[in-house]
Amino acid sequence: MQFTSSYRGGSNVVRHATDIWLLLDSLTFGGIESYVLELAKGLKQQGQVAQVVLLSKHDEESLLIDKLKQANIRFRYLHQLVEAQPSTSLPTLTKQLFIASRKHKPKVIHAHGYKASIINKLTPHRAKTVVTYHSGETPKGRVWLYDFIDRYTAGLATHNLTVSAQISQKIPYSTTTLNNFIAVNNVQPSTGKQVAFVGRLSHEKGPDQFVSLAATMPDTEFHLYGDGPMRSEITLQSGSNVHLMGFASDMDRAWSNIGLLVISSRFEGLAMTAIEAMARGIPVVSTRVGAMDSLIAHDVNGWLVDSPDQLAQFVKRWQELTPKQRNKISACARQTVVEEFSSEAVVTQLLNHYAIA
Repeated sequence: MQFTSSYRGGSNVVRHATDIWLLLDSLTFGGIESYVLELAKGLKQQGQVAQVVLLSKHDEESLLIDKLKQANIRFRYLHQLVEAQPSTSLPTLTKQLFIASRKHKPKVIHAHGYKASIINKLTPHRAKTVVTYHSGETPKGRVWLYDFIDRYTAGLATHNLTVSAQISQKIPYSTTTLNNFIAVNNVQPSTGKQVAFVGRLSHEKGPDQFVSLAATMPDTEFHLYGDGPMRSEITLQSGSNVHLMGFASDMDRAWSNIGLLVISSRFEGLAMTAIEAMARGIPVVSTRVGAMDSLIAHDVNGWLVDSPDQLAQFVKRWQELTPKQRNKISACARQTVVEEFSSEAVVTQLLNHYAIA
């Protein structure tokens, strides 16, 4: 069964069902949204019939929507698939997914994020249930309970995928680790000079540690791209050499200004921003978290540090490189992504789990 879509008055009109649904709940644009966007692009390049299905329509439109439109990726809100009212209730969303799956008959429902994952596993549908676990940290409060339920219901899924071996260790069932990835065909090399942080302003991403780094290097300009719950705190902490750029709707333009990416995360799976940077020849200096050591070879295509206090040492190392040395490390960074973290390399593996190639 084929799928076509068109835009009428800004809405995405469904005519037929799709083989693959990429299911998530989304408002901000972070690592999961970036992954889903790249996965949708990769599936499209492979000739697969897929669409992004958003669980809930929030008061503010998901930042992912504009990027899906720009990439001409098919998308739909779950309630639209069943001609119902939007909801954020887990029982209601489970019911809507049950009805939608029986009506449209997707072959695979691939969930991302704890909420979509739980609903996907608890809904008695006939599609293959695939879940990707993106996060390695242990959350607090109510989210801790959802995270616990998500991990301990993993046995209900057809396939459980993770983006790092460390995340796999937290899942009490069999998992397969697949690299994060991006499409590299049309990615342009950066000639920028900025030292930058790109990501969600949240505790696990460590934007405060980036600001602390900037305080130790007052003669260097630092640029911080992103938004999130720590925005007010970061604004108060930032010195005059920190430029708060906010959420960048056009990251291609932003990447063209960046020369070095700093990842100051406390927790990480395998940062999509690092892959996006390296694909553009931008080296990365990162805290040694998650699976970052599977992407970065220290002093070859970037740098890894054992504590945030060491970040300044390698920012200075990058600043002191000759043009020839910078070109060499940039070429190594891009080569790593092309060979091991491109959609061409990874989506084919993923299709084996979908078993519809």
